[in-house]
Amino acid sequence: MRHNEVHLGQAVKNAMKEWRLDERLYENLLQTKWHEIVGTTIAKYTTEVHLYNMNLVIHTDIASLRQELLYSKGALIEKVNTFFSASIVKEIYVK
Repeated sequence: MRHNEVHLGQAVKNAMKEWRLDERLYENLLQTKWHEIVGTTIAKYTTEVHLYNMNLVIHTDIASLRQELLYSKGALIEKVNTFFSASIVKEIYVK
């Protein structure tokens, strides 16, 4: 291989990262699979889930759920990252 050649798979990964498409893809998958990751009860009472710069933002109107999510941030981060087999979440904010 020449010094300026790149494998197609690596080129696609590089382009996705440069254009931040990987984060958008993960956010879309996270919103789609949210009920599988956290369970139907939590998913039922969360209104929005967004991913910004490895920060997961969860919106809920239920104060007790908000507290529960804040107390279990570490476990939830691990659960999401394990589900995707990648480190996509470093911090969680609950609003």
